Amino acid sequence: LLIAIASSSLATASELLPTISVMPNQLKAGLFFQGEQVVISAKLPPGKQVMVIVAGPQRDRNISKKIHQTGIWLNGPTSKLQDAPGYLAVLSTQPARQFDFNDQAGQLLALLNYLPDTTTNQQQKEPETLPQWQSAYGQLLQNQGLLINRQDGSFINQTTGQLDIKLNLPSSAPTGDYQVILLVDTEAGLSRLDARLEL
Repeated sequence: LLIAIASSSLATASELLPTISVMPNQLKAGLFFQGEQVVISAKLPPGKQVMVIVAGPQRDRNISKKIHQTGIWLNGPTSKLQDAPGYLAVLSTQPARQFDFNDQAGQLLALLNYLPDTTTNQQQKEPETLPQWQSAYGQLLQNQGLLINRQDGSFINQTTGQLDIKLNLPSSAPTGDYQVILLVDTEAGLSRLDARLEL
């Protein structure tokens, strides 16, 4: 797991965030890879709304809804998803949609569309729109242990601003490029730090 970290921010220079720490910084996913725990940490201004997104590798994928006919399961309606992540973790201190993404909305909201829809029964609902297909695909990832969705802020100490996330990458985690995106809602706007993971 090779990690390269780059930082960018929409806030002023005086409010730039420290570099994200991701450990381990090297991981070989060979034939006997049994999974690995990755720890993401950062020291942030206390009391801020924070979101961390880990996504990857992204590629085009076809997804089909299974239908039951004459006693057997068949592939029903199919949709092609562009740049769909093979792994996705979203951790935040408030509901993800409450963040003001501004000019970053395109990329980030596209990833958030893959979070499973908890308001409907995905087994009974027939996907029709692209976001519905993305949510259904996210449910498949979640069933395989490849999607984490925690929006309770339990990964950060709001008093000290210390962020600590322990992600268990399963042995089934796909190899390729991963993104780690850290977003902090500051007074000057949304600040962002990026890291790249290669499994």
